[in-house]
Amino acid sequence: MTALSALCHPQVLWAAWLRVDGWYRSGNVAPQPELARWRLHPERELRRLRDELLNAEWKPTQWAQVPYPKKGACLRHYVMPSVQDQVAFMAYMVLLAPLLDYHFEPFSFGNRWYRPMFWNRRSSRHRWCHLPYPLLTSRTYRPYAQSFGLFRRVAHWAVARMTDAPIANSDRATNVRQPEDYSNKMLPPWTQSDWWKTSTRREACWVALDLQMAYPSVCHRHLRERMLALLSSDVSVDTLDSFGGYPSSVLNSLAAKCERIILGENLMSALSQITGPRIHRDAWKPFHGLQKLPPDKDIGIPTGLAISGMLLNVILDSTDKSLCRFWKSSAKERGAAVRFADDIYLLSSTYDGLFTLTEEFWRSLSGDTAASLATPSSTTNLYLNLTKVRPEAVRKTILKFLGTQGWSPCNDHDQGCGELKPPPGDREYVSLAQWWASERTEPLPRPLERATIRDTDLGPFVTTLVERLSEINTDTLADRFGDRAADRLARLHELARFDIDDEQVRTDTRRTFSVNRLVHAWLPSSSENDAIKEIRSSIGYVLQLTPWKHSLWRSVVRASARRPLGTRSADQTDDDSAAKEWLKRQLRRVASGEPSPGKWAHTWPEECADSGHERGGDWLSLYLSCHRAAFWHALSETLRDLWRHDHRSARTEYTALSPTWWISRSVPEGGHRRIIKFLGAVDDWAAVLYGKSPRGDAAITPGELDQMCAAVLAACRRSDVAAALLSCEEPNHIFSVPRGIARLGCRTMIELLAANNRTLPMLEEDRTFLGTWSLAYIALAGVDERLGKLLFPDGRRSLVKAVEAEPGHAVAAGISLDCTDALATSLLNEVIGPSVDAQAVADDPMVLSEYHKARRIMMGRARGVM
Repeated sequence: MTALSALCHPQVLWAAWLRVDGWYRSGNVAPQPELARWRLHPERELRRLRDELLNAEWKPTQWAQVPYPKKGACLRHYVMPSVQDQVAFMAYMVLLAPLLDYHFEPFSFGNRWYRPMFWNRRSSRHRWCHLPYPLLTSRTYRPYAQSFGLFRRVAHWAVARMTDAPIANSDRATNVRQPEDYSNKMLPPWTQSDWWKTSTRREACWVALDLQMAYPSVCHRHLRERMLALLSSDVSVDTLDSFGGYPSSVLNSLAAKCERIILGENLMSALSQITGPRIHRDAWKPFHGLQKLPPDKDIGIPTGLAISGMLLNVILDSTDKSLCRFWKSSAKERGAAVRFADDIYLLSSTYDGLFTLTEEFWRSLSGDTAASLATPSSTTNLYLNLTKVRPEAVRKTILKFLGTQGWSPCNDHDQGCGELKPPPGDREYVSLAQWWASERTEPLPRPLERATIRDTDLGPFVTTLVERLSEINTDTLADRFGDRAADRLARLHELARFDIDDEQVRTDTRRTFSVNRLVHAWLPSSSENDAIKEIRSSIGYVLQLTPWKHSLWRSVVRASARRPLGTRSADQTDDDSAAKEWLKRQLRRVASGEPSPGKWAHTWPEECADSGHERGGDWLSLYLSCHRAAFWHALSETLRDLWRHDHRSARTEYTALSPTWWISRSVPEGGHRRIIKFLGAVDDWAAVLYGKSPRGDAAITPGELDQMCAAVLAACRRSDVAAALLSCEEPNHIFSVPRGIARLGCRTMIELLAANNRTLPMLEEDRTFLGTWSLAYIALAGVDERLGKLLFPDGRRSLVKAVEAEPGHAVAAGISLDCTDALATSLLNEVIGPSVDAQAVADDPMVLSEYHKARRIMMGRARGVM
């Protein structure tokens, strides 16, 4: 099998789609209605992609750039690829990622390719071991909690072994107590005492480094070199054994070096073809950034591409391996490194060793073996972020060194930011270690002395806050009632509101964690009303303090949907009014139009953003537009959750389907329709965000308009959307809404979308069929038991276009739209009848997936369960 045949193998493409679909379900921004179309009938879309790949017709389409907010009153470099492009890139990585990940160093943890772990009880000592990399899974990377938890533990274990301190065993989130609980090759050697035997000191000096704009700074040439170097390594039997569930023909192709190289070259060629409109770089480029940034040719890994995290690990693997070679060839004291994505901890017993190690890291990162930390150039285009070096004592020492090498403080515009700028022109620089040797005094300066870790105090490498987060993340049955529930609620409020300094947990991460748990928390039955008010108060407080966390809008929407579980529906009028006023206050922060009191555009909450530099004025409108888009996205997702829960509750004898669903603990049973009506009043929210006069607003970005369309559809029943679509032109990939749904109570939103060319024109006569795009639009509305009779009436009549030519498409659409009861038996027989033979499956193996879908429905009917 050739490389191209392996890439187009049906199981590989299906595995790629499963991962992309799971990636979107985890909360990442998705292009609609394209994603809904893929979910409607993925086999059909995969056939189209396979044909384009086989005929060399596929290349990335133009990608939209999303103005994601970033701390510091600027924007993050983020793009939104099409779903087809995501699947195509993921297919390459389904084949190559296990080979790449297998060779990564064991001290790299973030964005590692998903590989399950299990607690092996068969060995003489029970321990965690890896299972093979699975082919069919919805996970792309190892879970964040697992990866970050191990990253934190390895850092602690390395410092404990280094200082000969006892290992703290107070982590309640796991049974792991010591490095021996992991099998070989899962941990770096510096978690063992043997690594540190050559060291005579029992102290630890440390530095935390961060890369500046890492993803958009990656040079494609260096990425290609590193990827091909890894793929050129010999593939052993152990490596192939680490693949789980892959067809033998695909493994045979991957075993051939030439085929692996072809796949790597094709992947890099596809990356170089990415294009898209660009937000002006002034909106997101860091001040005094030395690197070249997009849209320069062949620069940048696009943030927003699902495989970007893996690509960053590929480029940084050379730095990891360079550090390992440094320790192997050095006769001096040992050191250690722990990396999570682009955050790196370096450890050494002395500051002499630490500064030598820091400079070695910079040489490897910059690609210049003769470079000094003061050298302001990098052949790889990757640079350190000197503003994020920790601890502060080490950062000030490094800045002092740079000052002696000609770097000077920024005094632009007569005030400046005070950050150091490199001197103009070429010059010779001494190394940091050489400068420190001449500068060093005994004893150490007090700040550096205080930053040194000793066995009696492991400082930031053991933190009670992380333990609290791990413990409070649990939600057992005992945590839902009585004193334990009240205590858990109080601790979550403390984490949200109090100022708690911690080296390993950022303040905004802690606060976001707490409000995400608060909005789903079980409440004491005696004081539910007061508890809901307190939850909303904490969420509003965190939103004000961390305006760059646009993901908080999901908590805002869900908090506004919470009602006391013991309240009857008839008594909820006051609850609805209070929730409505609170939600409006949050929305006024990001309202469009002229700045006024209460809006972030009037009094910007990020006081720290005053850096002495001025940016162009466009970034603020983009910033706020992204927040509004995040609100509409959270609203539509919440509405669809409520529709699904209501629909399933009506079809089962149980009142509560699952206590793990946030709806079960947030909305009284039987009250879902009332909350849908409350949240679905999109005109009320639009009046706050855009005013009462509909207009075409230049400050509303295309991404925001997309999410507005999604919210309008989610507020409606699927049958109502289908009826409205029959009176409009067939939609396409440009997300719009049918004007006919204005009668359902969203006239203001329809007028606003019409002013921005996002409504479908009306027809004089109703259409006879609904095409695939129409069905995708319907899928984004609320689940509706009436839809089946509308789409699939008795007999062979159907509103689904091309049902005669593609019965498999009609069946797949019926399943995706929860219309299986309305699918005619004759239509199912078209899919599973005698016409489906072995030759049909051989010609198109995805036919088998469609066959199984129809067969499950038929068997369910035969057993009387469907």
